[in-house]
Amino acid sequence: AISSLRHFATADMTRFIEGADLVSRTFALEPAGAYADMDERSRALYRRRNARLARREGMSELDCAKRALELAREHEGDERRSHVGWWIFVEPLGRPGHSSSGVLYALAVVVLSAVLGVAMGYISGGVWTALLTLLPASELIKNAIDAILLRKLPARLLPRMELAQGVPESARTVLAVSAVLASPKDGEKLARRLETFSFAARDCGKNLSFALLCDLVEAGSEHTDADAAAVAPAQRAVDGLNEKYGGGFYLFTRPRRENKRDGIWTPHERKRGALMALAALCSGHYSELECCSGDLSALEGAKYILALDADTTLLPGAARELIGAMAHPLNRARVEPSLRRVTEGRGIIHPRVSVELAASESTHFSRVAAGPGGMDAYGSACGEVWMDLTGCGGFAGKGIIDIAALLECCSDLPEGLILSHDAIEGALLHGGYMSDTELTDGFPSTPFAYF
Repeated sequence: AISSLRHFATADMTRFIEGADLVSRTFALEPAGAYADMDERSRALYRRRNARLARREGMSELDCAKRALELAREHEGDERRSHVGWWIFVEPLGRPGHSSSGVLYALAVVVLSAVLGVAMGYISGGVWTALLTLLPASELIKNAIDAILLRKLPARLLPRMELAQGVPESARTVLAVSAVLASPKDGEKLARRLETFSFAARDCGKNLSFALLCDLVEAGSEHTDADAAAVAPAQRAVDGLNEKYGGGFYLFTRPRRENKRDGIWTPHERKRGALMALAALCSGHYSELECCSGDLSALEGAKYILALDADTTLLPGAARELIGAMAHPLNRARVEPSLRRVTEGRGIIHPRVSVELAASESTHFSRVAAGPGGMDAYGSACGEVWMDLTGCGGFAGKGIIDIAALLECCSDLPEGLILSHDAIEGALLHGGYMSDTELTDGFPSTPFAYF
């Protein structure tokens, strides 16, 4: 008896319990066949949502699950609506789910800020006081409302596929690191970082490739004498990785273009331009990328780009989590052609990004502004007000991108006029925030580095 208790204390009972759970067995019969392949956390999320929906509708949990299964079977052939998750999250039991939470949130911030500004103006007896108080008042009100909502709202989690056998062919992904080759030493450092990323993502299998999107520094002409010296070490290092691991590593560069307004030559649109060029290359379109190392034919038909920066650290398991989320039926992007934006699913998902421990202690500014630094050892989810209220999480420059959606929605954005392209892409591609998956990043040494 004691040995049995010890066994049950350490055994993985998930499959046994789910096999006896009638709700899980009902969901597993869906036409889409996705429920059984989701990870344990996502299946638990479905069961909790089903329980809340059943209580709201005044029915048993099993009857609620059977009704969702009936609706999924009625829409067999539709990759989203044939999945039971559609009928418990998006259209609960066939009723469209509309929420005005975002509008109410914005209205509350505006109204309360105006009231506080008017009150300050009345107390001081001056109109200018009221006007000058509006901006700081809105910041105070917003922070106060956010603090209340983060304590009351549950964190919104994105469901994901488990990908127990690695990334499938249908979800082939390119992990792309954007960087600038400022000196010959940079190429070798970036190649070593790419190799580290391959170790952290070894559970993804052969359908995850690794690429360096390297731009050359600004110059007074299209070519300089230092270009070849900067590219050659990077090319040798990436060639060495391909020889060592049998392929899967790439080095790309781009030609400079003349910026007539500033009189300098620079690669087109920096990081945004490099990602767009990589997306075009993977889709079989013309691309200005010049492949210095790697087999281009292996990239054709890739579905996603996992975009990282040179100072980003990819934690073990994070790549598979992000790809699994994008591959989930509820998160697959659907673009409305007339609007040129994603109206269903996600075109971008970005994880939580924490500050590297060393970077958070590097300067006086980082000690004040970066927070404690380091990673969350327990991988807990955290709330983000706009995501929890509206389901929209934006984009912060690091995350996974649907290639087809990126090309369709962002190909004709104004050139040279957008300071923060991440925010525009997040809005057009209906970005999602995945707070329970984490990356770590560097931090600017001074506030002027933001500009």
